Amino acid sequence: MKSKIDYCSVVSNKDNIDSLMKYQFRWIIENIFFVFKTRGFNFENTHMTDAEKIEKLLVLVSIAYSWCILIGLWLSSEIKITVKIHGRKTKSIFRSGFDYITNIFIKRLNGSIHNRTQFNEVSNFLSCT
Repeated sequence: MKSKIDYCSVVSNKDNIDSLMKYQFRWIIENIFFVFKTRGFNFENTHMTDAEKIEKLLVLVSIAYSWCILIGLWLSSEIKITVKIHGRKTKSIFRSGFDYITNIFIKRLNGSIHNRTQFNEVSNFLSCT
């Protein structure tokens, strides 16, 4: 869908002109599942079985995902994320935010951040979510 020379065919058993839009929405959901599982939060590694605890953890992971997206969008507006030859970014918006937040927490836990401005700047994004 991003390529100007290639075509994307969406086949559906429904007579629906919105099939392409629905497929794009489905792809967004698939990417969120990838992030929740193997590309970020490793949600399946918890091995939880209690439905109430899983629900609470899912809410926390959803907030963390939103936080990473907000930070990634902020970073992409401040620092241009490089684009490869095929037209995709070297890092996704999520991955940029996730790596940035992770590095700040690691530095904070190690005592490497003595100036709290950077930590406070990132944590302030949570106040608008």
